[in-house]
Amino acid sequence: MHLRERQQPAFARQPSDTSSEIGSRTMTVNIFPGGLRIGVLDTRKSGVEDPAQTTVDPKFQILVLLKGYHLFSFDGIEVELDARAAPDAVMMRVEKSCTLRHLQSFGDPYRKISIATSLDWVDQIAGAEDLDWPDDTAGASPAFRLHNWVPCTEITRLASQIVAPPPQESDAQVRLYRMSRGMELVRRALAQELVETSYQRHGDDATAERIRLFLLDHLSEDLPLDRLEQEFGLNRRSLQRHFKSCYGLTLRDFIRRERLLRARRALSEDGVPIAEAAFIAGYSSTENFATAFRVYFGLAPHDVQNRVI
Repeated sequence: MHLRERQQPAFARQPSDTSSEIGSRTMTVNIFPGGLRIGVLDTRKSGVEDPAQTTVDPKFQILVLLKGYHLFSFDGIEVELDARAAPDAVMMRVEKSCTLRHLQSFGDPYRKISIATSLDWVDQIAGAEDLDWPDDTAGASPAFRLHNWVPCTEITRLASQIVAPPPQESDAQVRLYRMSRGMELVRRALAQELVETSYQRHGDDATAERIRLFLLDHLSEDLPLDRLEQEFGLNRRSLQRHFKSCYGLTLRDFIRRERLLRARRALSEDGVPIAEAAFIAGYSSTENFATAFRVYFGLAPHDVQNRVI
C-alpha cells in the first residue's frame, strides 16, 4: 500500500539539496525547479526512530520500496509496503493536509525512492481532466487517494538507477541523471496505472493497452502467442486484431521495436557493452543485432554508445 517519507515543508522553493528525517534514517533529497523532489534512502533499518504523528501537506507522490518493509498509518488508515520478496510501490494524491504515523520499518538493506511534487505540476503534466485517479481506500478519507501496485520491470530498473546512478563527472550530473530517471518513472507509473481508465472513457481499445503494458513489463522474457492467449483469454487472431488496429503494428514488430529501443537506451545512457545490448534486444549474435540496429536506427550500435547525450 502506501509509504510516506520525512516531514518537510511542502514544496517551498529551496536553493540546494537537503537531507531530511523519514521517521528513521536520513533521506537525501534532490530538489528541482517546479517543486519536484526526488529522495533516495539506501541504508539498514531495524525500527522506527520517530513514531510521533506528523502532518502531510497536499501533494502528489510516488514511492517505490525496492527492499525492506514499512507499515504506517495515514489519517488513521494503516498502509503496508512489503518489498521483502519483490519491489512494492504506492501512488499518493493528497488533496488536504493529513496525519502520518510510522509504525514499523525494517530492512537490510532498506532501499527506496520518493518522487514528490505539487498537485498543479502533475495535473498540468498528465492532464487532470483525462485521469481517473484510483483509490484503494474506497473513499475512506476525503483528504487523499492511495493506490498500491507492483512496479513493472522498467519502473524497478528506473528506481534502482535513481538509488545508484552510474559514474558521473560531477554532483550536478548525478542530480540531472536522477531527474531524468524520475520523470520517466512518473510517466511510466501514470501510464501503467491510470491510462486504461482514460482509454475506457474515450471508447478506445483498453484490451490493446493492457496487452501493450504487459509486453513492456515482460520484454526480457519469452513472449510466445500461446502465453498471451492464456494471459488475456483471447485467441491469437483476436490479440493481433486488437493490437494492430490500435497501434498499427503486429505484436512481433512491437516487441522487436521495443527491445531495440531498450537496447539503445542501455548503450547511450548506461554505457553497456554491445554484447549486453544485443542480449537485451533478444539477439544471441552481436552481428545480427548490429544489422537489425542499423536497419532500424540508421547507425551502428557503437555510434550510439560513443555519442554524447
